[in-house]
Amino acid sequence: MKDTFFIYMTQPDADRVQWAIGGKHRIKKINSGKLSQAAKAIGNRPVVLIIPGADVLLTETRIPSKNRQRLAKAIPYALEEFIIDDIASQHFALADKLSATSQAIAVISKKTLNNWLQVTKDAGIKLNSIIPDTLATPITPGWTIIANNSQSILRTGAFSGFSTDTNNLLQSLKSLLSDKDLPNPKNITLIATEDSLADQQTIVDWSTKNKIKIKSVNYTNQLVALFAKQFNPSQSINLTNGLLQSGKKSTGFIRKFYPALAACLIWLGFEFSSGFIRYLNMDSEYQQLKKESIVLFKQSFPNAKKFSNVKKRMQATLRTFDKKHSGHQFGFIELLGASGHIIKNIESMKVANLHFQNGELNIRFTIDDTGKIDTIENQLKKLGLSITRGASDKNDNGYSSQMTISGKKS
Repeated sequence: MKDTFFIYMTQPDADRVQWAIGGKHRIKKINSGKLSQAAKAIGNRPVVLIIPGADVLLTETRIPSKNRQRLAKAIPYALEEFIIDDIASQHFALADKLSATSQAIAVISKKTLNNWLQVTKDAGIKLNSIIPDTLATPITPGWTIIANNSQSILRTGAFSGFSTDTNNLLQSLKSLLSDKDLPNPKNITLIATEDSLADQQTIVDWSTKNKIKIKSVNYTNQLVALFAKQFNPSQSINLTNGLLQSGKKSTGFIRKFYPALAACLIWLGFEFSSGFIRYLNMDSEYQQLKKESIVLFKQSFPNAKKFSNVKKRMQATLRTFDKKHSGHQFGFIELLGASGHIIKNIESMKVANLHFQNGELNIRFTIDDTGKIDTIENQLKKLGLSITRGASDKNDNGYSSQMTISGKKS
């Protein structure tokens, strides 16, 4: 059996990369160094590049068609509602294995994908495939967690999972367990690297409390060896899969039929499976603020990278705040959930900006009647929250004002 050359990179401009030579259940060589050094060691072996799963959206869709060409044309437009960026800027890759009822899909920004392709090309490396580390993580009975330094990986199925900040791993697990639409695991395998051993007991205690059997494994080798040894192409998605050309300009004749195609898919029973979105989905009532959330995400996190799903990135980022300010104060998500539940009922209130610091959520907004601000304040106080109001300035849109919300846990 021909060996495969695996390269694991955490970012395109990484000073050091990891590589391994081997394949399923066997590893012949492990090393690390500059990408140029890895290139010299490849020889004539096929090359698999493993990249961070945080850059990739994994999802699943149900479409009544086994024809890959039809799926290639339909999926980008079927998922358009769930993707913040123009679908022409995204690359859609299908899993090789087609199901009679569902299709696994990986979505990645073309710019991000091209960066990976360019950096390896500049190093003289010809890639056979690019795989997110989420789908290179071993599949075990139940869920598999790799707690690695600042970033952790959770794989929940053959084509499902996500990456999260290690500081937010426990909160992510709690969110998953509270999702009624997601079957709870009976088993969890926790693979803790040397850098994350301090957090290991916290996860073990949480699993035991929730009656989930947990197998804890300390792993001190380079992760590329773990990925390479357990890698199974049939349970992964090659991001270089070129079947879906969502960015290619279609002729006007073809494109005018897309609305009819979408309608046909709906009529035939198209159903978008929540997949990753379901994992980190915010409260269902918050969905009504979808358009506002996109604007707020860009305003609140101007330096954040663009990701395919704003809800996923929003919640993952907000959990960072919760971890930093967990203590006795309410975190960002708790304050946002409480205020959002009330604000959504005030139709004339338009949120302009959000800012969270030191346990305080500051909301700038416009509203048509200052009396409604009193209503919001009273309702928030009934929830045990502290409110500080700013001055209300009259303008063409009504009134501009702000309020600061905070609260302590009992």
